[in-house]
Amino acid sequence: MITEIFDLIKSFEGIIGALLGTLLTLIVTHILSKTGKVTSNIVKTNFEYLNYHTGFGEPVNTVVEADHASIEITVDFFNNSESYKSINDIVIILCDNSDNEIHKIIPKDIETRGSGSHSVYYDDLEYINIGPNELIKKGLRFGFNTGDIELLKNTDYFKLIYSVHKGSAKSKKVITKIINF
Repeated sequence: MITEIFDLIKSFEGIIGALLGTLLTLIVTHILSKTGKVTSNIVKTNFEYLNYHTGFGEPVNTVVEADHASIEITVDFFNNSESYKSINDIVIILCDNSDNEIHKIIPKDIETRGSGSHSVYYDDLEYINIGPNELIKKGLRFGFNTGDIELLKNTDYFKLIYSVHKGSAKSKKVITKIINF
């Protein structure tokens, strides 16, 4: 009985080998198309310090002299995989020289700038979807006024932290970039 089964398998050896080879190629191709990661690069940072004690918001050179500040960061995100990736949980963390968290900020998306009769506003940057092999340049903005400028004055550097989700909400990778100023 066993020899008959082996003879039957031997007669279909070429077909079974071709099917296993095709199946293995399909699995490896699928796995390789899902590999890859999102990389980021801080392209530019712009710090603007203003002093409103004079009444007009004159630019000053240092944060010590300022009572208002706005910070813009330009970041390149690149997805080098063959599948869509989602970036979310984007935050800026202000840190002191001992790596202690001073304050956490959700940055604003510069592309969503709008204006009212007496103000300019931006939407929070909640998530970014990046296509396969796509590069996205994103402008982030956050600011400080008289009430919270002391947080910035006690800050030594910023951390840009974001999560990259790979297919499901449970599988995510947290990435940290340090921005000195």
